[in-house]
Parts: sequence; structure tokens; C-alpha cells
Amino acid sequence: KGSTKTQKVAYQDADKATLEPILLFEAACAHHGVEPGAAALQFSLNDPRITSTLVGISRPESVDRNLQWTETKIDQAFWDDIAEMPYSTDDPEANRVYRPG
Repeated sequence: KGSTKTQKVAYQDADKATLEPILLFEAACAHHGVEPGAAALQFSLNDPRITSTLVGISRPESVDRNLQWTETKIDQAFWDDIAEMPYSTDDPEANRVYRPG
């Protein structure tokens, strides 16, 4: 969805500091002409630390889009930029407030 449509992380309102890595990622995607979904999917598929990748499919056309994203050419310069970005290994749901119902 992107930060322009929602400013939430793990279904919780996100402050500016929490959104900063997302904004940097979105800016890198825009700069390199890469769809964020393609970058996220390829990162997950190509990182040896990640053993399984699940993708949501809410509509039939999502299948085609996801397959296209796996084949999208992404220049190494994009991945180099991403590698320099700050990131956290903290659990994004650690402070999530669950509400019944």
C-alpha cells in the first residue's frame, strides 16, 4: 500500500522514526524505477536467511503480478542502495495492542 496510503506498521499507527526506513525504501524504489512489491518479493526469494516466502493473492490477477515481480530486472545499484539503509531486527509486533473482536 505504501506510506502515502497508510502510516501503520503491524496494523498500529507508526511514528516518524518507525516510518523512516519505509520512506527511504520507497525513495530508493522511485529513484531506480522499481516497484516496491517486486523489490520485497525478490529480496525474500534471494536472501539465503529466508527459507520460505508466502505471498497474498486476493484476486486472480495477483498471481500474474507476483510472477512478473519475480522476473522483474532490478539493477545491482538498487540492491547496493538498499544494503546501506538502516534496519531493525526488533519484532514489529512487540508493542502491538490486540483488541478482541
